[in-house]
Amino acid sequence: VFFDDDGSIHEDAIEELRAAGVTDGCNHNGDAFCPNDGVTRGEMAKLLFRALALPPGEVDRFVDDDGSPFEAAINALAAAGVTNGCDEATFCPDRVMSRAEVAAFISRALELPASEIDHFVDDAESPFQDDINALATAGLTHGCDEGRFCPSGIAVRSAAASFVVRAMRLVPPAPEPVEPKVVVPKIRLVSARFL
Repeated sequence: VFFDDDGSIHEDAIEELRAAGVTDGCNHNGDAFCPNDGVTRGEMAKLLFRALALPPGEVDRFVDDDGSPFEAAINALAAAGVTNGCDEATFCPDRVMSRAEVAAFISRALELPASEIDHFVDDAESPFQDDINALATAGLTHGCDEGRFCPSGIAVRSAAASFVVRAMRLVPPAPEPVEPKVVVPKIRLVSARFL
């Protein structure tokens, strides 16, 4: 459906997100995804909020997201313990995320268990090393290159789409609502003389 993801290695994931109603694209027409743009913190919040069906947050946690189209998603992520913001009172919704930050959001949203395996050689200095390894152990990432994750690299929207689709596959679907069965009691005919 998007005209600008043709040939992308992430095209299938992007289109899956579109079909699932997780993304509307990056423009007002809804016909572009902007796959090579960096994903912002606000955009990532909305992707996770929709993809994982997180419950809404009751508290307006941050002062810098008022009026943002991502405010509800941001508050939901804060309520779920996925983010504490970029400092105590702000979320920085327009700031582009690193690959390590995306890993942290997803790891926390899924509550992935810690991994005892160090999958990558280039994340030792990252404060998100545990999140990165948890994602790799869960099969959500293979890194950016052989043995590397590129933690400080910009997370582009197309790669974020693939991360989110893989995350969606780890979450069991919500059970379909079951129509209650109406049980009609059997009426036993009784002779009038016993009434």
